[in-house]
Amino acid sequence: MTVSDSVPAPESLAGLNPFEHYLLQCISIIYEPVSVTFLTKCVALDGRFQPARDEIKNVVAGLRNAGFLNRQNQCVPELAEQLLRQSIQDGWFTAFAGLVEKEAPVSYMYGKWATRCWRALRQFRIGVYSGDFDKIDESEQFLAEHCGGRLDLEPPAVLVVARPFDPKWFGSLPGSMQFFLLDQVFRYAVEKLCHFPDVLRYLEDENGLTVSSVEQVPFHRMLAGYYLLQGRFDALKHLLDQHGDSFYGSGFAGTAAFLCGDTDLALELFDRDLKQLGQYAGPEGAFFFGLTGVFCILALLSRNREGDRQAVIHAVAIVLAGCKGCQEEVPFRFLDAFVRSAEGNTPDMLSLSEQMKAEDRSLTTLISVLCLYWMGVEIPAELLEALTELYGRARDNEFSWLAMEAAELLATVDEQHRELAAQAEEIRQRLECRTITHIVSPDEAWKQSLQELISVTRQARGLEQTTRLCWLVQFVDGSLHLTPKEQKKSSSGSWSRGRTVGLNRLAENTDFDYLSEQDLEICSALVQVGESSAKNGGYAFDMEKALPAIIGHPLVFLENSPQTPVELVTGEPELVVESHDDTLFIHFARDIGDGEVVVWQETPTRYRIVRITDEHRRVAEITGRDGLQVPVAASRQVL
Repeated sequence: MTVSDSVPAPESLAGLNPFEHYLLQCISIIYEPVSVTFLTKCVALDGRFQPARDEIKNVVAGLRNAGFLNRQNQCVPELAEQLLRQSIQDGWFTAFAGLVEKEAPVSYMYGKWATRCWRALRQFRIGVYSGDFDKIDESEQFLAEHCGGRLDLEPPAVLVVARPFDPKWFGSLPGSMQFFLLDQVFRYAVEKLCHFPDVLRYLEDENGLTVSSVEQVPFHRMLAGYYLLQGRFDALKHLLDQHGDSFYGSGFAGTAAFLCGDTDLALELFDRDLKQLGQYAGPEGAFFFGLTGVFCILALLSRNREGDRQAVIHAVAIVLAGCKGCQEEVPFRFLDAFVRSAEGNTPDMLSLSEQMKAEDRSLTTLISVLCLYWMGVEIPAELLEALTELYGRARDNEFSWLAMEAAELLATVDEQHRELAAQAEEIRQRLECRTITHIVSPDEAWKQSLQELISVTRQARGLEQTTRLCWLVQFVDGSLHLTPKEQKKSSSGSWSRGRTVGLNRLAENTDFDYLSEQDLEICSALVQVGESSAKNGGYAFDMEKALPAIIGHPLVFLENSPQTPVELVTGEPELVVESHDDTLFIHFARDIGDGEVVVWQETPTRYRIVRITDEHRRVAEITGRDGLQVPVAASRQVL
């Protein structure tokens, strides 16, 4: 969104006359670029004021000149949410939003792309403010399919919640809505290193947090992960002490001990939590799927006793089997690659480097560069640039631990950044923590470039990567439609648009020696369901096998926007417990459907693929599709 150079302070709204203020509120609800003609029509239909078109035109021009509107007559984002919430308080938001939806209906089939995308964002906002999850899901689905590369905006939840944050309004939302929105805000914050202090203060305020104690577990863990990357270890330890039940089997206590320098205690605490998780795991064992799993592996590498590195390989195998596509998958894979490289069994580094490049996450960048350094790889310029950018963002946005590690790593791997060593040491002493950069001695036996390492691992697998398979996806009827495309690399190094590959050819696996192991796993889900003379030779995907197999694939793109990458992650159904007076309302956050696999759209280019187990079905039978209400007095037995 292009805004005027000068953004008025919120207090300046008080200087507007009632009609100017009302007009801004109308524009904040409409949200998309708006013409004076359409605005005049909506105002007339609303009936609160009856101005002529020329009057509205003049007022809009004045508001634009004053910086309240951008050149497209949109409310500047710093004021849009405040204005909309005022219309809710004034009691006319619902009626006006319905009027706008009727006069400018959202169309997911026709119209200009920009218009459709803006209206999808409008619907997301209306859904949040009206508590309509169906409207939220529908708009997110469209944004995922069509708008990933069309609007240069932050995620919708960030725009609605965090810019600016209104604790009174946010605290009035149901617990499930609060978690849905905060989860997206905090994920964006730690991935892009954007600090939202007002949101953090709300989560830290025990008295101000409006969700019931039963609902607070995921909020506490969200806050703990944030504290880790900030390096606020005293605050983290206090949180663990105050809410021990929220961190059962989480790995946070071990992580705090490790980063504060006590590796032996850390591994004792990790082992305690793993035993707790093991009570619910199968014969394959249990491990931490998220951030704490990365630090548990780092603790094993730091101790480096006999069997520790094999434990790392086993841990990564558990994670990738149950959490392929999770946020920390690439860091886990790089840690695994480092351990295997010491045994002369380095995995395909081309596939791994492509996964790394497809992501733009702070922890992925840090751990990837760190592992390459330990492996004796000369860090490419593009990764040094990414690490330098990470350091700057972390330093400027209060992620002090990440800033310290990025500075230490840069000073270690790049002579041009040697001066950062002093800054890293100053931060480390202030945080009273260790650095992970030097817990492993790098392989200095021979230096190699990343490209040389890729070449070696590709040759070991007998592959020449001039052809590859990518997957185009389209969300249809609650599932993903998969289209395989064969792409060729040109002499300039770019990849062709690709041509569709017949499913029967993939099923027979002839002339496809370039397929990755994951491609082969996906293709193993092809089954013949029709005559061989039919389209694709009668083959189709068994989606309950294909969808879990494609999780985390680095070459997935939108069918309707083939340049837009798609992230496919795994997940678990979330059972939500909401407190209403003297009763609890227990329900799944989203419908788990009727099959063994369900697909949920999370962000414009992110889908969560969830396996539904017999245990989930048993819970669903108890709660029903509409949820279950129980007295608080009986909550302990039910939970």
